[in-house]
Amino acid sequence: MKRYLYRLILTLIGLSLICVSVLARQFGLAHNTDWGSSRILLLMVGLSVFGMSWFASCFKQQSAYILTTSSLLLVLVVYAFIFTVGQRQRTPLPETTHDYDELATAFQSGHLYLDIKPPAALLALPDPYDPQARNSDPALETYINTQAYDMSFYHYRFYMYWGPAPALLLSIVKFLYSGLIGDPVLVFLFCWGALLFQTLLLIRIWIRFFPNLPVWAIPLGIMTVGLMYPTVWMLHLPKIYQAAIFSCQFFLMAGLYFAWMAFEEKTIHAGNLWVAGILWALAIASRATVLGSVLFLMGAVVLLIKKFYRTGNRVGLFFSLSAIVIPVAITLVMLGWYNIARFGSSLEFGLRYQLTVSDLNKNHDQLFSLNYVLPNLYNYTILPFQPQARFPFIKAQAGVVPPFLDGLRLANYQTEEITGILFGAPFLLFVFWPAVSLAKWFTGKRTDVQPSDRSTEDPLAHYRWISICLLGASIISFSVLLIYFYINMRFVADFMFSLAPLAVVGFWQGLSTLKPGVKRTLFSLSGILLSGLSIGIGILLIISFSRPLQNIFFYLFRYVGSFYR
Repeated sequence: MKRYLYRLILTLIGLSLICVSVLARQFGLAHNTDWGSSRILLLMVGLSVFGMSWFASCFKQQSAYILTTSSLLLVLVVYAFIFTVGQRQRTPLPETTHDYDELATAFQSGHLYLDIKPPAALLALPDPYDPQARNSDPALETYINTQAYDMSFYHYRFYMYWGPAPALLLSIVKFLYSGLIGDPVLVFLFCWGALLFQTLLLIRIWIRFFPNLPVWAIPLGIMTVGLMYPTVWMLHLPKIYQAAIFSCQFFLMAGLYFAWMAFEEKTIHAGNLWVAGILWALAIASRATVLGSVLFLMGAVVLLIKKFYRTGNRVGLFFSLSAIVIPVAITLVMLGWYNIARFGSSLEFGLRYQLTVSDLNKNHDQLFSLNYVLPNLYNYTILPFQPQARFPFIKAQAGVVPPFLDGLRLANYQTEEITGILFGAPFLLFVFWPAVSLAKWFTGKRTDVQPSDRSTEDPLAHYRWISICLLGASIISFSVLLIYFYINMRFVADFMFSLAPLAVVGFWQGLSTLKPGVKRTLFSLSGILLSGLSIGIGILLIISFSRPLQNIFFYLFRYVGSFYR
């Protein structure tokens, strides 16, 4: 009874804070249409308290629950600091974008193009996609950089190549809330939501397969997943680029969690399958490059469905398969129509029509190529950060083409700041533990994972299934990046949100195989050390990129140092 009362209290408090943040103008607490940092933070606190009510039913140990919620709140504090104070210039929030809000307004108006009138100078250009021609007119260059940079320009209208799912959700919200909702609100919402579902999934795995591990392993995993590079890097520039990636990963991880919940009992929960299918459909509609990962996860779910209905219940098999297939199929058809209505081709998302730093329309046949695989593999994995003599002592460097790859045809290859994951997130080394276990299983060798429930025919089937899902989704998303012409640190999030939880599971697995003693102590210390390095490197990289953060730490160190003079 106390547990249910506690959940009710948390739910009510969380919903109250959410309502206050959303209706701040009506309550006289906000005086402008845009969301300030305090309002966004209040919304996230409300969502966090509401989310804590979910965790209350997961744990039998009060200490595990307290550590879990405390670690989540700590991550929220770091997010809020980087998102607000760390990037503050002269305004409550830095210059940002409202692109998804503009697209939602366009949807409400009954059209797919943005309500941005192209200037006559742009229409007069023989090739509007040529950046040199645009930049020859200073007024046009300023207009593009401030109003339509990276927008798709086609048949005298501006479109967005980013996935429409967040805008569709916003268009529904705007029937109830007419205020301006900037992209930073979506960035923080989707980022925090993705972490919550990562945490819920990790908790379920821990309860079922690692209940005998020390409880400190849970907050270690949560903080590592939440603060590992590149998430904190992305939060200091909350624009539409980050909103699209975070929304995709939120829907992807939430769908994986509900897919897990559909098979947690001895019978299939069809409702959870429908939720998983809809969420994965929204992931595709947020970022089309995740299609391969979603199809892989759907295949993994289909295999489990067929296993449950191997006795011949064709009706149940059909309805279960429909739940996971129909939402994604409908979404693919609608995306094809969406592209035809805008660009005349079902496979054209508008990337080639971008107004950006290079002429992508002229070089559209070079956007994806196998020639990029080796340099991309080098930059995304083993490119080190650059040391420097002053705090924070390291910084990300622009991606490079190694000298031994100079012979490749890379005419359109472009890079921004990047740090290889082996240097930026060394905790990922623990991914090899479940990967090796899967290899042993495929070769017929045993594994040492000890589940808490041995009532099923194959008690480790779920463990292998979730490991395969996380590993396969990561590899497929990473493979897409390897053939893309452009490198950016935010792209690492495309595979990190599924790879980081697998690394945590790998650490737990390694810890569970060792008996208490010197080896287990050393293994625990190695996990704590690699976790600390992964978190610390990620934060130092963002400090090196943000002048306001550098100033804050400079004055902090000077203030602390004054006590020792």
